[in-house]
Amino acid sequence: MAPAETKQPSDGIVNSAGAGWIGVGPMFVAMVPVTSWATKPGGLIEQAINGTLKSMAYVGTAGSSSSITPTRVIPALGALYITVAFALTGSASVAGCSMGNKSGLDNNRKLGLSIPVARALPSTSID
Repeated sequence: MAPAETKQPSDGIVNSAGAGWIGVGPMFVAMVPVTSWATKPGGLIEQAINGTLKSMAYVGTAGSSSSITPTRVIPALGALYITVAFALTGSASVAGCSMGNKSGLDNNRKLGLSIPVARALPSTSID
């Protein structure tokens, strides 16, 4: 009679190659000199932001002006941030999900928690 195989308990890791992503964190520190160079006054990033803001002003005024007053710089940067952070990354995420599924997006499936919200919250936040 052959000995029965005992199944080892899973530690939750299904793809150990994912541990390689730990190395991404130190790369941010290594890029500090590059970002310092790129963001210096009159540098590449400043010129790119100023060009983007002038383009936004040109489109916002229907082509009548490409200048932006100093008091309008912060709202323009806020609009640019919202566009990039939500609209562009959201549409890229949806495109990635659609490309990752053979049948495209599944908008008929109900999304939500599979457990009650009270169980999903940390115990200190439940009164």
